[in-house]
Amino acid sequence: MNSKILNIAILIAGIVLLTGCKKTDTSDLISFDVENTKSVTVDFSDFFEIERIVILEETDVSLVSHIIKVECYNNDFYISDNRHSVVLRFDENGKFLNTIGSEGNGPGEIGRLSSFKIDKKNICLLDYMKVVRYKLDGTFIEEFDKRFFTIDFDFRDSEYFFYNINVPSYDQFIISDSLHSVIKSFSPLRDGPLVMGLLGRDYLIYNQGKYYFTYPYSDTIYLLNDTISEAFLSYGFGISKFTGFPGLLNRTADINLSEISYSFKDFITDDYFISSLVLNGQKGLLIYDRESRNSMLIDSIAGGPDLMNNSSLQEITDDGIMCWSYNPVKKNKTYDKILRGITTNDNDILILTKLKKTKI
Repeated sequence: MNSKILNIAILIAGIVLLTGCKKTDTSDLISFDVENTKSVTVDFSDFFEIERIVILEETDVSLVSHIIKVECYNNDFYISDNRHSVVLRFDENGKFLNTIGSEGNGPGEIGRLSSFKIDKKNICLLDYMKVVRYKLDGTFIEEFDKRFFTIDFDFRDSEYFFYNINVPSYDQFIISDSLHSVIKSFSPLRDGPLVMGLLGRDYLIYNQGKYYFTYPYSDTIYLLNDTISEAFLSYGFGISKFTGFPGLLNRTADINLSEISYSFKDFITDDYFISSLVLNGQKGLLIYDRESRNSMLIDSIAGGPDLMNNSSLQEITDDGIMCWSYNPVKKNKTYDKILRGITTNDNDILILTKLKKTKI
């Protein structure tokens, strides 16, 4: 082989080698500079279409106060709130069906409800240090201690997926089987600050067979690829503001969260990424169309829910139904118009809407 051919071969081999060692393409990273993005006020009827309104039945045990989390499963609504340490179950018309769990520190009881998840015919309630599993009618099945503080969790087919962030002696993700034996544990991120999360906030998100996660007051959502994390979305406001709020790091409560930019709730669906945000004290709703890659930051909705005060976006179902909660005790013209003469009680109501895709 002459020197010219040899040089060409070396060059080709070098190109192949460099191409093979190239870092993962980050062009799919969804990135926003939300603090410098102009937010807009939209008209409710232009962007959201009401599917129906659900009046939650008011009984001695089903009075709801400040809903924290809603899950819609098989047309029933499962709700946690500030009043109870249990989950309240209502049917699709708002009729109260049953409570799930009981308050206390004994077997089958919940001392402080952190979150809950539903899979098939079972529901798991997450206490800070244990998991209690019930049938959907509230029948107790089992409970077990975790030995570590869990910020969020998921379970599918009796396999439990725990997200631990506040105890550095344990891995961030711990997977156990139906017998509660650990089958895998790993820590894709080590630079996340050890801060307390918001009650009822989902930090572990499941969509199309994939897990996504974030940590409290982070500006990034990560895609979990086996045991490796890949940045999926960035809000762009960073975590540098932690330095001015040491209470976040030492877990004291003498802080005003409204002065910090952070994500309040994130929803990932087949069509959209939707997030409720607090941006330096101002509330907003970020909507990103995954197909067109168009986005919009809404600061208020004229003639509709006010994002995070008297009402809040609680859930987006797999078929794109957006579930808003609202307490009608604080009556105003906006909700009089939405309710259209529907008689309410003192309990919260659920407003089910769809997003008009053509507007984004």
